[in-house]
Amino acid sequence: MLIYRVNNLDKAGSELQARGWKEEKSMQIPNGPCLTFRDPASNFIVIYENRRPNVMNNFKGRIDIS
Repeated sequence: MLIYRVNNLDKAGSELQARGWKEEKSMQIPNGPCLTFRDPASNFIVIYENRRPNVMNNFKGRIDIS
């Protein structure tokens, strides 16, 4: 699945829908909101807007052990 950062999530989402992509779901990731889309051939794409650019600083040096 390809993941792209966009400058304006609403504008990019509208442009994809105008080209025949169907919005699957919206969600939040640490950096901000994201949307998943499917094209007419069932390929997926994810777009997100980096509304919280400094949030990744909170994860520096962190190690999660499962």
